[in-house]
Amino acid sequence: MKSGFEGWQTVSGGSSDTRIWVEQGIQSVNLSAGYENEHTDDEVLDVDATYQTLKLVEAVFAQSKDLRRTLNKIKAETIRTSRNRSLG
Repeated sequence: MKSGFEGWQTVSGGSSDTRIWVEQGIQSVNLSAGYENEHTDDEVLDVDATYQTLKLVEAVFAQSKDLRRTLNKIKAETIRTSRNRSLG
């Protein structure tokens, strides 16, 4: 697995503000930033967990660049093939 994705999993339950976006048809994701006892006087931040979330987001963006390049190559090849067929 590529760097930044190790150990992450999807879980159900809980609630977040992302559900409001989803109800409006906007795809959303809620990433843990390492909080415990959120929105209470006992709230604490797990700095290591926050750093791991950052690494996950960086890995997603890094891979999205690779995906975009691949899709652009496929699109260019499709256009070339289409032009060659119309000329031949």
